[in-house]
Amino acid sequence: MSSSGHLPRLDIFVFLVFVIVLVVFVLVFVLVVVVVFVRIVCEMNERHGFALAHQEGTSVGALGLATGGGYVDQKWRPHLGQTQN
Repeated sequence: MSSSGHLPRLDIFVFLVFVIVLVVFVLVFVLVVVVVFVRIVCEMNERHGFALAHQEGTSVGALGLATGGGYVDQKWRPHLGQTQN
């Protein structure tokens, strides 16, 4: 017999309510994060005009150029005393 003799199975009910509330909060949090991410991507698309990957005529290189470039790997130059083949 549990310590709550007057209200049997109350601990199971409280646990189930806690789990349901926790799942709802997690789902709402994930939904908010996804909505914020989509809004940020849409805002960047409006400001910078970069093409998304599913649009026609786009490539990874064009996406890199449209978003402001990026790191350009320069030709390696030998240090003092070294030779370049």
